Amino acid sequence: YDVEHLHPCHVRNLQYVAAMIPSRGPDGVDARLMNKFSIITAPEPDGHAIACTVTSILTSFMQNFEPSVKEAGQTLGPLVSDVHSRLAQHFASPQYPANFQFSLNNVRNVLNSVCRVNPELYASPVVFVSLLVYELHREYCDRMDKKEDVHIFKSILKDGINKHLELGMADDP
Repeated sequence: YDVEHLHPCHVRNLQYVAAMIPSRGPDGVDARLMNKFSIITAPEPDGHAIACTVTSILTSFMQNFEPSVKEAGQTLGPLVSDVHSRLAQHFASPQYPANFQFSLNNVRNVLNSVCRVNPELYASPVVFVSLLVYELHREYCDRMDKKEDVHIFKSILKDGINKHLELGMADDP
């Protein structure tokens, strides 16, 4: 209904797009609604695709940062991708609870937090990387309640930092 001109509108060629969480699937959706959609499954992207996506987002966001921080930002995509992929692979076994099933939502949450910072407050690459490491801790490690799981997380994060960064931060992730 057009509220400005106060007359009904006729909509043609309207398409719906919907998405479901794989673990919940189409079981809870009425069959009359399901026949309106085509079911398409898409696997989670590989590590390289995640790294390219994260690097692209960070590069776009970091345009107003100091050049040294921008340069360090180029290595953060592979770091986030590597840590996420290794954690998702390690905690994918059925022995871990459902809250250990990591997905791209976790990567999104890390990026949402990192992309809200003020460039003036993060003029040093070490400080910006520290923020990213903090956000990785917050998103992944905060849900772990066993010391062994926290140790595994810290080991994976430390390996990732040593592999992708040369900032000397790997002693205490």
